Amino acid sequence: MLLTANLPKFLWTESVQHVVWLKNRMTSTCTLDGKTPYEMVHGMKPDMTDLPEWSTRIFVLKEQASKLESRSDEG
Repeated sequence: MLLTANLPKFLWTESVQHVVWLKNRMTSTCTLDGKTPYEMVHGMKPDMTDLPEWSTRIFVLKEQASKLESRSDEG
């Protein structure tokens, strides 16, 4: 993921965490009767419709922004 997105190598821990997060929501195993770990914990399938692609430019809302300041930071 880091190589295809041309991201720096210091982000490897975040990429591993992202892969684990995806795996827990999307893969199923035989021991869970074809359900994902997310389904077993929450009782419903995960909603993956608004999942951004890895390395997509996003904006994070600032909680304490004044009226004249920018209300988001590029993340």
